[in-house]
Amino acid sequence: MIIILSKEPGQGGSYQIGTFEEPILWVDLENRVKRTVDAYYSDKIITIKQCLAYNKDFKEDHIKTLENVDAALIDLKGFVTIAIDGIGDLRDMAHTKWCLKNKRKHAVNPGDWEEVNEVVRELLFPLINRCRVQGLNLVMTAQFKDDYAMNNKGESTKAGRIPSLKEWMSYNVDTLITLKYEGKKYWAVCNKSLVGCWNEDITNKSLYDILIEKGV
Repeated sequence: MIIILSKEPGQGGSYQIGTFEEPILWVDLENRVKRTVDAYYSDKIITIKQCLAYNKDFKEDHIKTLENVDAALIDLKGFVTIAIDGIGDLRDMAHTKWCLKNKRKHAVNPGDWEEVNEVVRELLFPLINRCRVQGLNLVMTAQFKDDYAMNNKGESTKAGRIPSLKEWMSYNVDTLITLKYEGKKYWAVCNKSLVGCWNEDITNKSLYDILIEKGV
């Protein structure tokens, strides 16, 4: 199962990762996973790889973090579920690497961003293929980002929120789910899966158990 959980911050993405089948290899890009595991999953077999690196000024070292993620994913032996919490962060790190390589302050045009996206694909796509061949679960989370559109004055204006992976990642996974809190309930909104699209109330439920029940 290759799945991406899209969400706003605080919508239960990390919690739901812990519901997947163990042993779990959990790549931590925010140094927060241990708190979730200690609070909810201390009885499960979970190996945490804390990959976030800092430079001598205690600022995030994006390039070193990318290297740490790559190293953490070399040996998948003994695991059933591989988790990466925050693939949108990987794209930000890839942007830093692209800027350094091209001696630029930031990517501007679609061609630039396509090259940035390719840096992430070179990291994630081989992992996706390995998980498919080996029959492993791969669960990744991605936060939402602001979406912009041109108004009738030719100005770029905010037009809502969209998953940060839409244009560079969504086509290469089996299942896309948005997690959201609405009406005092948590919902899983499936936009892509082998059994079609669906909505499910997952309040106090295991998302992984629901996916198994639905045959995803």
